Parts: sequence; structure tokens; C-alpha cells
Amino acid sequence: MQPITKFQANQFVDHYVATRTKKPRPISTADALKAVRLFVPRDDVPDEDLVKMLVFYAIERRLVVDFDHSGKDAFARS
Repeated sequence: MQPITKFQANQFVDHYVATRTKKPRPISTADALKAVRLFVPRDDVPDEDLVKMLVFYAIERRLVVDFDHSGKDAFARS
């Protein structure tokens, strides 16, 4: 199987966010990562990059993001 490019990962994340635009609740980074990881392996694109993509597309659509993911690749650092 060929590796997923960042361009392809962007398409998956954009589609995920687009399908959430009519829901009146924040987009969960944990749920988004779980869904996108079905198609984008961790070795191809790190969580941090996917979360950045998610935030970009969510802001573009004026959606709220809930930063509720965790783990070794968690984006939020203290």
C-alpha cells in the first residue's frame, strides 16, 4: 500500500469537517482523529498535522473545535 500524502490527508480532514457543519456541537479532535485514522496511518501523517488541518477547516467554516485528544502525539503541550 502506498503512503498517504499530506494532500490526501487534507482531503480526508476537509471531508470530515464538511460532514459536521450542520451539527450544533463542537468538532471533537479525538473523534476526528479516530475517523481519519481509518484512512490515514499514523506513520504517514502525525496527529499534530491532522489536528492543524482540522482546525484550519473548522475555522474556515466558523465551527467550534473541542481539543479533547490525548496521547504521545497530542497537539496541546504545556
